[in-house]
Amino acid sequence: DLSYNKLDRLPLELGKLYKLFVLRLDHNGEWALPPPEIAARGGRSAVVYLRENLPPPPVRTERDWISVDRSDRQGLHFSCVCYNVLAEQYANGVMYGYCPDWALTWEYRREAVLRELLDLDVDIMGLQEVQWDHYTDFFEPQLAHWGYKGVFKAKGRERSLSERERFRTDGCAIFFRSARWELMYREEVEYSDLAKSLIAGKYTASSQPSGFARLYSRDNIALWILLRSVETGQLLLVVNTHMHWNPSFSDVKIMQSYLLLKGISSYLEKLKCPANMPIVILGDFNSTPDSGVYQFLTAGSLPSGHAEFLG
Repeated sequence: DLSYNKLDRLPLELGKLYKLFVLRLDHNGEWALPPPEIAARGGRSAVVYLRENLPPPPVRTERDWISVDRSDRQGLHFSCVCYNVLAEQYANGVMYGYCPDWALTWEYRREAVLRELLDLDVDIMGLQEVQWDHYTDFFEPQLAHWGYKGVFKAKGRERSLSERERFRTDGCAIFFRSARWELMYREEVEYSDLAKSLIAGKYTASSQPSGFARLYSRDNIALWILLRSVETGQLLLVVNTHMHWNPSFSDVKIMQSYLLLKGISSYLEKLKCPANMPIVILGDFNSTPDSGVYQFLTAGSLPSGHAEFLG
């Protein structure tokens, strides 16, 4: 309650209180900030106005990097980054109420994302939530200017959409320095399709475990590419994936993790790749270190009674 305080302005920082729904401003002075017509609508309108007029941050916050001793490294060496760039269709005030609307627009964010990626100066980038049109109109031409080539795979829903809607579908992209790497092969995987091919003929419609129906309803994907080092000729498999986000679908995420490793294994056998070939798996797994997904990917198995199998 800020009434009866002879106030004539509020700090812009008050706009960051996005969960503040009641703010009394009556019986104060002549408002300069927010403008009188905004203040007259009530405290909620004032907070929204202040948030939308927040200035851009003056400088980008530097990250605290952890240094790694590389003095004894041998063989093939390279750098990579994994980054969820947040698709435009998901960047809204409902999900990110603490952000001004202008800060959520793709036109504003894309330059910051590109600057971040280029400043990292890596050999390989694995990006998630890349909209198809943003890949073709922005990421591909911009990164090509800096010596990167890329590949892209949209989520499975694109097949059921109109041509106009299809290009707003998000997916995964991998970029690599073309001066260091040559693209040999690429593979696109939709987890629901891979699951259907693996269990074909093993179940009837009535005997199929319920988890498969939940898996089929999700359109998450994986993308991987086989690269050859221009310097040494050594092969490198780079994988990028984006798994389902909803915590209520923990069983689906575990199945997607299994399908990812199964798909990679089958792919390596098909191409007769060397057993010691390095593999880099990048992705947004929507999982925490105490999750079944993390346990499976690090240990290689899960107990059959694991709680996240959901029966």
